[in-house]
Amino acid sequence: MVIFFITICVLIVATLAVILPKALRSSDDETVDQLETNVAIAREQRSALLQANEAGTIDAASFEQQIQDIELSLANAIKEQDKPAETSRSGWFAAGLIALFVPITSGALYLNLGTPSAVDTEALHQELVAAQAAAN
Repeated sequence: MVIFFITICVLIVATLAVILPKALRSSDDETVDQLETNVAIAREQRSALLQANEAGTIDAASFEQQIQDIELSLANAIKEQDKPAETSRSGWFAAGLIALFVPITSGALYLNLGTPSAVDTEALHQELVAAQAAAN
């Protein structure tokens, strides 16, 4: 029975080791990717505007206004990304909930759906001896 509970504890710890790093991971990687995406989009928009201006499809005033809009939207996106992330607090909260929820739920499901008496090898041995004695 002790081996069973040690195995269960090891499995729960392994599960938490897989789940919790995602909840606790900082969003630095996502921020860098988003920044690169925003810069790439701004470059594409600027290139398209330059081509339209050279082709003469838009006038100079409209070109300047749209360039300023692109620069302003990029600056706002960068400013939003520079704000400190609230994910660290929410990440720890989520990790705490997961760390509580997984073992409690696993135990409750086992008690309701499983056969806890099957783990008790002494009781199984006594039942087996009683069954053999009854068969004889």
